[in-house]
Amino acid sequence: MSVITWLQKRDILKRADELLRECCEHLNLEDKSLGKSSREWIARRRWSQDSKEMRRLIYHAALCSKGPVVEAHHFPPKTIQDHEAHVGAKFNEMSLEDAIGQKMSHFFEQLGPVEVSKVHKTVIEQVERPLINKCLDWSQGNQLKAARVLGINRNTLRKKMKELGIG
Repeated sequence: MSVITWLQKRDILKRADELLRECCEHLNLEDKSLGKSSREWIARRRWSQDSKEMRRLIYHAALCSKGPVVEAHHFPPKTIQDHEAHVGAKFNEMSLEDAIGQKMSHFFEQLGPVEVSKVHKTVIEQVERPLINKCLDWSQGNQLKAARVLGINRNTLRKKMKELGIG
C-alpha cells in the first residue's frame, strides 16, 4: 500500500490555475480565471498529488462557467456536506438551467443506486407549478394574460392549474 502524498496548500492554487489554463487550451475555451469563491473552495479541500480529481472538477467547472471567471458554484457537489460551493453562489447570476442542473445533480447524488421512476414527470411538475404561480401573480390573476405570457391557450392553462392543484 503506497502512501498518498498531499499537496501543500500553498501549491494547490498554483496547480489549479495550471489545470484551468490547460483545460481552456485543450477544449478551445476563452481564457478563464478562478474567482475568489472558487479559490477559497479549492484551498479548503485535500487533493492528491496526481491531481486527477482536481483536473476532473476544474474541467467540469470551466465548462459550466459561461463567462471568464470560474466561481465555486460552477463546481459539482461531491457529498451532502460539500454544499459550500453552492451556498456562496450569486443565485441571481445563475441561469435557470444552471440552478436546475445543480439541484438535479444533488438529487441524483442523494438517490445513489436506488431505482426510481417518473422522475421526468416529477421535475416537470415542480418547475411548472411555480412558473404558473409566478405568471398568475405577475398578471394579477388574469388567466388570459398569464396564458399569453406562457405561450399556451387559456384552456390549457386552466387544465394545468387543475392538474397541479393551483387555485
